Amino acid sequence: MRYDRAVLCLLCVLAAGAVALAWTPDTRAALGTSQALEIGKSGGMIEPRPSVELTVAPSFVIENARHVANGEPLRNRASEGVQVSGVPVGREIVKALLYYNFSDLKEKGEPELPILFDGHKVIGELVADSADPCWKLTGNHTYRFDVTDLISAANPNREYAITTPFDLDTVTTGEDPWNTSVEPKVNNEGVTLIILYATDEPSMVLIYDELPDSMFFERARIELQHPMFSGMSLKGLLTMTGADGQTGRGHDTMVAGERGYLDSVQFSGPPVAPCDWDGSGRLPLSQLWDVHTRIVDLDGESSTIEYEANGDCLVPVAFVIETPVR
Repeated sequence: MRYDRAVLCLLCVLAAGAVALAWTPDTRAALGTSQALEIGKSGGMIEPRPSVELTVAPSFVIENARHVANGEPLRNRASEGVQVSGVPVGREIVKALLYYNFSDLKEKGEPELPILFDGHKVIGELVADSADPCWKLTGNHTYRFDVTDLISAANPNREYAITTPFDLDTVTTGEDPWNTSVEPKVNNEGVTLIILYATDEPSMVLIYDELPDSMFFERARIELQHPMFSGMSLKGLLTMTGADGQTGRGHDTMVAGERGYLDSVQFSGPPVAPCDWDGSGRLPLSQLWDVHTRIVDLDGESSTIEYEANGDCLVPVAFVIETPVR
C-alpha cells in the first residue's frame, strides 16, 4: 500500500446506523497532504504455507519493567479506541508500542506508515510481511509505532483513539465480516498497544515482533530466544497478539480450538484453557483479532511456542515475555 508521505485523516461519522466517510480540509492540512490515498493494484494470491518455523531474537530487552497489552479488532473499521488497564498510576512509562496489522493487494508493505494516535500523527515502521490470512487478498503487513511520549504516567489507564489510513477501497461500514456488502481491497485486522512501566523489583521484559512470513493454517513452531535466562527456571508471563482468519462464520467460531504449547507443555486450547486464537479481541463480532496473556514456566536460553491451527489461517504479530530475574 502506497501513501504519499502522509495519510489523509478520514473522519468516521455515524449516520443511519452505518459509518460514513467525511473529508475535511482542516484534517488534510494538519497531516500535510491534499492527495488521495493510492491503493496498490498488484494483486494475486501469495501461496500460503501450511506450517512455519521461525527463530526470533527479541527486538527489545528492557530491565526493571512490567507490561500490559490491550488491543482492538479493526475489521470493517478505520478507527477504534483501545482501552488500557493495569498500569499503576504514577509509574514511569518506559516504553509504549502500538502494533497495527492489515491485509491488502500487495505482497510487501511500504517501509513507513502514518496513523493518528490520540490525535497525534505518528509514523510507524514495517516489521513484517506475511500472506493474507485467507480473506482473498494478497499480503499482510505489521507496523510498529513508538508512542511512549504520548502515554501519561499520571493517567495511563484510559481509552486511546486510533485512526488508520483508509480510502474508498477500505470497508468502514462496521458490517459482519462474513456478510459484507462490498468486496474489500484492504482489510484492517487490528491494533494492540503494549505499555511497559518501571518497577522497583528485578524483572525483565522482552518483545518479539520481527515475524516475517508467519501466516500458517496447520502448525507453527516459533522459537523465542532469551540467552540471558541460561541456567534459570523462571515463572513468567507470555503475551501474544495476532490476526485471526477465523474458521467460524458470523457468531459461530466452529473449530476455533487451536492448541498452544510452550516447550511441549500445553498452555492454551482445550482441554486446559481457552485457545489463543478465539477471536476474543471482540465478541460476538468480529472475532478476527487476538490478545492473550498467560502465566508460563520459562527455562534456559529459549522458549519454543507451537500452535496447531486446525485449518484456521493465523498471523502471529508479536510476543512478549515478562519474568522476574533472580
